[in-house]
Amino acid sequence: MRRGSAVLPGYPPIAWRSWCYSQRIRVNQPRVGCGPAVPDSDYVELRCRSAFSFLAGASLPEDLVDQAAALGYDALALADHGGVYGAPRFFTAARRAGIRPLVGAEVAVEGGGLLWLLVEERCGYQNLCRLITAGALGRPKGEARVDWAQVEAHACGLHCLAGGSEGPLAGPDAAANLGRLSAIFGERLAVDVHRHHERAGERLARRLADLAAAHQVPVVATNDVRHARPSGRALLDVLTCIRLGTTLDQAGRRLLQNAERHLKSAREMAALFHDAPDAIRQSRRIAERCAFTLADLGYRFPEFPLPPGETPDNHLRALTYGGARERYRTITPRIRAHLEHELGMIERLDLAGYFLIV
Repeated sequence: MRRGSAVLPGYPPIAWRSWCYSQRIRVNQPRVGCGPAVPDSDYVELRCRSAFSFLAGASLPEDLVDQAAALGYDALALADHGGVYGAPRFFTAARRAGIRPLVGAEVAVEGGGLLWLLVEERCGYQNLCRLITAGALGRPKGEARVDWAQVEAHACGLHCLAGGSEGPLAGPDAAANLGRLSAIFGERLAVDVHRHHERAGERLARRLADLAAAHQVPVVATNDVRHARPSGRALLDVLTCIRLGTTLDQAGRRLLQNAERHLKSAREMAALFHDAPDAIRQSRRIAERCAFTLADLGYRFPEFPLPPGETPDNHLRALTYGGARERYRTITPRIRAHLEHELGMIERLDLAGYFLIV
């Protein structure tokens, strides 16, 4: 392969030579000889901002979930800038729609751009909240940021996506930053790339792919979602102008070039990345690692040693009825009804562990 012809992992060798041209054609145009097809279900959108990313996202969490459900998603990630403000509403809407909600946040690093951090497990959520708090302490509102030492101290349980035009790999220190991120996150790191039919974006995607290949870091496809549907672009433009203190007439190139940053179906994303099927599959692999949901935040009682094959509820029931027989000798219908009422309440509230311990 000639110098400078590095490709995304999974790309055929000729892919990048025709890539810029291919991006100018419709994504549903038939393709020939581009490698194995990717099942629609392989794609999970891992990069969504909501309106809780103040003036940087145009859709409420519920709107994103509604569109994801309409597109047949079974999982979706939301990571707003500098906080988890929208996570409760996102979690509630996603659970109602039968979609697995993946939680995260976008965190600014001093001299390192923006990191997209997704929660894999409970300790990751704790670390994410600590990182967000550390970044906000002693700084004016809207200027939160952390240093690399803080990222390293709170990396456990978090999966990092390091792509994007505002990410740590977009600037001149890209190689050093990726090496640092690899040391911090290890296999919990990926470089995400987008395809929005923009020349600058295409050049960045190629550079990110080359860099990821050089450091043996996986590449994952995302769409950098800012609004649920294409029609949301108009509102996003208005919000951008408010954030920049300008008007629609004067904003010019500071606005996004098109309306491509919306939720797309798995089929559309597979077509966009038809020559990089593993970048699509990687989104599913990462989603499967991110098993945490807000339902995991409830208090966890210390584990009570149980006999083999027993559950806390069954064991508590056996002990309760044993104690009742010892106390009352005969368990009357009235006593049984009272016991069943209380045991049922304990089971619904998931408090059997508490009663076994105390």
